[in-house]
Amino acid sequence: MSLISTFGERLEAGIRTVLPYSLMALLLLLNSVSVPMPMSGEVKAPLFLMALYYWSIYRPTMIPPWLAFLAGLATDLLGGLPVGLNACAFVLVQWIVSDQRRFLMGQSFVMLWIGFVVLSILVGLFQWLLFGLMQMHWTPIKPIAFSVGVGLASFPIICLFLHWTNKILRAPTSSFESAA
Repeated sequence: MSLISTFGERLEAGIRTVLPYSLMALLLLLNSVSVPMPMSGEVKAPLFLMALYYWSIYRPTMIPPWLAFLAGLATDLLGGLPVGLNACAFVLVQWIVSDQRRFLMGQSFVMLWIGFVVLSILVGLFQWLLFGLMQMHWTPIKPIAFSVGVGLASFPIICLFLHWTNKILRAPTSSFESAA
């Protein structure tokens, strides 16, 4: 393998690096979109939380704590929430999931899905509690339940895109593998 790579190889490596971060940025922006739901007001799907959960399991170095913190700050600013609410939650999620990475990697998809639902419930309750303490009044908890439900329904689809992105990140290590 030569030290000097062609322009095409460098471009391909750059695309492989930018693709997962672009998907995460898209999920972060979509995360701020509220969907009107009857009897519950507006609900936001925990889309970035899905990416944070997935990458903390399969590529923990991709989202270091500082990036989870910045993504949380961006989510707070885009959503009009108290600054630091999601930042704190995202850093905790990254830390906890990365810590349980070895256990989670050996699980089936259904167990990962269940793990995400439990995590989503805990994050929702944590955010509800922090928001209540910051604002000094308790908001209804029903939107959290609907948000968890939307996350439950959309996790397989988002996870499929994240999995495809993860496969794209795995570059062939030799010209023989790329030909096969």
